[in-house]
Amino acid sequence: MFSIGHNLYSLCLKSSTQNYTILVLGVDGAGKTTLINTLRGDISDPEAGVATFGRSNVNIKHGTADIKLIDVGGGKNMRAYWKDAFAECHAWIYVVDSAAPARFEETKRMLFETVGSDTIEGKPMLMLLNKRDLPEAVSEADMAKQLACDELQGSWHLQKCVALRTSEEQKVDSGITDGIAWLSKAVSNDFGKLDSRVEQDIILQKQLEKEANDKRKAERKARKEQREREAAAAEEEAKKLEGGGVALQQNPGEVVPDSSRECCVPPVAAPVAAPEAPATPPKTLAPGPAPAPATPGELPPLVGAPSTPSKGELPALRGVNKPARLEPLQGSPGFSDPATVPQSPWKPPINGVIQDSPIGPQARISDHPNVPPGSPVEASFQ
Repeated sequence: MFSIGHNLYSLCLKSSTQNYTILVLGVDGAGKTTLINTLRGDISDPEAGVATFGRSNVNIKHGTADIKLIDVGGGKNMRAYWKDAFAECHAWIYVVDSAAPARFEETKRMLFETVGSDTIEGKPMLMLLNKRDLPEAVSEADMAKQLACDELQGSWHLQKCVALRTSEEQKVDSGITDGIAWLSKAVSNDFGKLDSRVEQDIILQKQLEKEANDKRKAERKARKEQREREAAAAEEEAKKLEGGGVALQQNPGEVVPDSSRECCVPPVAAPVAAPEAPATPPKTLAPGPAPAPATPGELPPLVGAPSTPSKGELPALRGVNKPARLEPLQGSPGFSDPATVPQSPWKPPINGVIQDSPIGPQARISDHPNVPPGSPVEASFQ
């Protein structure tokens, strides 16, 4: 009995408690973050207006409902990400700066781009005309006309308000409370259908995101493989060019001759090296007789020096195979021009010295430049 009562109580409590998500959109400077601060019970500094970058989630409680507010930046770089939150919202708020008529056309364009999305079309929309306290604010009727609200379809509501709250004593503007009350009622009246649609939209969005990610991965892979094929082809072509292979054809059907074939390029004969001359072995002198030991007071003979000829002998001239004709140097004593001296018949040499010289009969052997004074040759002719 107790368990049946407890289950009925839990079912009633679950049916009375609704958790849903509201997406807050609008161009930058419209007052979205200020609105969320006011709904959360916080105050805002009007001089510290900083545009929202990215996305932030805030949880609030309205009556018995737990509401998650999603704030997405309204800058031009962030508007492309609005659609990522369409699927998970049950309803949405579009904040408009009613004191900035120069941006009405931009605000209108983003409004109709949003309602044209399949994942947000038909969901309840609350349009808050913010900054009604400023003197330049446009009337509600004029704004509805400039924003072409009559072209909107589905469930929507236009509400003027002042979202800014600068002190704890300041009450929340009635336009805020009235607008949230209308939106909460619209969600509650159709919560079952909206909640089921949100679940389906989330599944569909995840599937679409997965397909998009797979497509991007396939495109990146295809681009990578294409770059690798091009690099391999370029490397192969470079190897062919280095090895004298076939170059790339400029026109289809054109045959480029292979420079590596003998029919196209005649072989170049290698230079013939001249035969090297046989190396001449170095001449070595035969070792002479060992010198005799020197007596006291006498210098030892030089090793390899020619021996001293005996009396009446002339030293043999090196490199001369036959007796040489001794000629006096020009300017030496007894020199005469051979052209003016009568030539006598040739006589055999005595001790390797020619008997007659072109210097004439008056010449003496001692006058010859090759005979030093007091030599044995001079003594043999005395």
